[in-house]
Amino acid sequence: MYPIVKYPKTCDVHQDVQNPVEFPASGFGRFIGAMSGDSLANLLSYLSIQDLANLELVSRGVRTVLHDKCGMSVSQLHKYYQYFLSLPKAEQHFYQAMATGNPQLLHHLRTVPAIFSPCYPVQCRPEALCAYYNQHFCQQMINAPSLSLSAAGCMEFLPIVSTFFLNANHNCLINGDSRARAMHIWAPDNSGSWHRELSTDYITGINMHNQHGGNILFLPSEQLSGEPPAVDAGGNAHEHLLSVVRRSDSGIWSEAQQMTVADIYPHLAHRCINEMILSDDGKSLVCIDHESGGAILCCETDGNWRHNNDLSWGDNHEICFSPDSQYIALFDGAEVSFITRDADGLWSCCSKIVFGLSSDVAVARQAASDDDRLFDNMEFDMAFSPDSRHFAAWSDDVGIYDESIPGAETEFYVKVAGLDQNRQWSHRLTITKKHSDPRHCFLLSVAFSPDGKLLVVATITGFDIWSLDDDNSWSPVMQDRAYIERAGQILRKLPDIQFSMNSRLLYFMMAASSLNVDDNELRASIWQRRDSGQWECARILSSSSLLKVSPRGSALVCGGESDCTDIYRCTHSGQWLWQHIKLSIQEACFNRQGCLIAARVNDGSLLLLGLSSDGTWQEKNRWRPEGQIRDFEFSPCSRSLQTRVYRNGKEVLTFWQIKPDLPLPLLEG
Repeated sequence: MYPIVKYPKTCDVHQDVQNPVEFPASGFGRFIGAMSGDSLANLLSYLSIQDLANLELVSRGVRTVLHDKCGMSVSQLHKYYQYFLSLPKAEQHFYQAMATGNPQLLHHLRTVPAIFSPCYPVQCRPEALCAYYNQHFCQQMINAPSLSLSAAGCMEFLPIVSTFFLNANHNCLINGDSRARAMHIWAPDNSGSWHRELSTDYITGINMHNQHGGNILFLPSEQLSGEPPAVDAGGNAHEHLLSVVRRSDSGIWSEAQQMTVADIYPHLAHRCINEMILSDDGKSLVCIDHESGGAILCCETDGNWRHNNDLSWGDNHEICFSPDSQYIALFDGAEVSFITRDADGLWSCCSKIVFGLSSDVAVARQAASDDDRLFDNMEFDMAFSPDSRHFAAWSDDVGIYDESIPGAETEFYVKVAGLDQNRQWSHRLTITKKHSDPRHCFLLSVAFSPDGKLLVVATITGFDIWSLDDDNSWSPVMQDRAYIERAGQILRKLPDIQFSMNSRLLYFMMAASSLNVDDNELRASIWQRRDSGQWECARILSSSSLLKVSPRGSALVCGGESDCTDIYRCTHSGQWLWQHIKLSIQEACFNRQGCLIAARVNDGSLLLLGLSSDGTWQEKNRWRPEGQIRDFEFSPCSRSLQTRVYRNGKEVLTFWQIKPDLPLPLLEG
């Protein structure tokens, strides 16, 4: 026998072992035999996958408990964990956000014996199960000869007086009715059926798009609409400013906490909330008053939210969380401040980088405040890499250019920073782009690859690709390359940039090829990285009606001529497959895994195309609504499809559960 190491339970997939407890080998079999099944299951839930595998070999009681409580072998649990770790960081963060904000999905997984185990190792977190479930469900849809659509919820809204917001996980719908001055919250129950769970006379103009959780909402107090009095007038610091509303597992919404002005802004003389941004892990909230400042709130161990730190704010300020929710970048037009969440949960400013070529903060701030008409017309943006270890901030033109300054050269910058082993951010690279044509606005954007090792800088004239070296320095792979070789054209607007999940394909989706107003062609320039590391243009596609790439970048729908559509798919080996379909698809969207296409065809019906086991696309369902289809979208977990239809003067929003049909049994004889 060997010592067993007991791990403390943790929510961190990569948590190190702490305070191991060794059990003596002698008598361990009798110790297990004396334990009840529930007690042994609880003990096993603390062990690593390797410990479980070893115990399963030598203990019949362990094998029995794993089978009864988990419904699977340790090797299956190991597959969950390994599959999750094999995904790019961007996909891992996607499933972490899904597991955090979608309790209904986790409940559903408990009903799927082949997927969920109530007694799994601490390393095999819910996000790993969500990832494995999506792969499992995708395979079911591929194997199914057809798919059924079952209506799980239907709501009607008046277009003029009603607004609605559906969160990222598709498990919380907020409907505001301006005529009735009411707000309604709709959500699916654990079986997937949608119901109205809360109605209130509360109404606010707060932007809900940054509240992506399905079980918590932050609602500013209605009484603070309009111009509030000063904070120090008559004890207004103790007025109710924010309500924290939580959803229970049974679908009951209740106010869990009220926060006053002093609770949120204890050091600042203001009392408005114009914007709120919630971190992906749902543990930090930024409240912003555009006039004077902001604050960081954190959820503590008792479940209550408390003020953690103050933020400065101004006209040119931008803010964003890193994908792992451990860093905040605050850009004020002159410098970027990085705020780090420490091990104790507190946020503190750890480092700053200056924007622009000057390393002098005072010079940069003076440039930001000067009345320079070219600099004032710049816009700023920023982004973290998917692995949260790299960062880029950049500027471009907002579109207000003065033709009375011919030949005036303007510089636009891309600043790249990196994270060191001490969690300190430092400047790594400055990319400068120059523009001197007053007839055209200069547009620029930046994108990281899913693995965080490639950086693309796109402008209206071409693009660069930079690669991360082993020493964490960036080197150019391609610079000032045209999207379409030998085209020599300037784009009217920037292309959409998308990598494939393996970072070997790069798509530039262009809405118009040039400044020629008569050119309305849609174009896709697809670049492919070979095994040698060199990039080459693999394919150029054009369409006058439709070009749509899948979220993982492995497939693309292209509208063809004569009422036909082409579907391209890139295999794991890099080979391109092409399928010609005799259907005129007007609009299309893929599910997250890229194995389903929802398509609106020219007769007004909605078509479900599914990837089959032989690699071809087949029709698996068709729905003809009573009315005009306005919009449709798959849920992130691919279990449902949301459609919006205009019918009899109303918007009808329907959620459809997607269910794979079983193949028919073979007839004997």
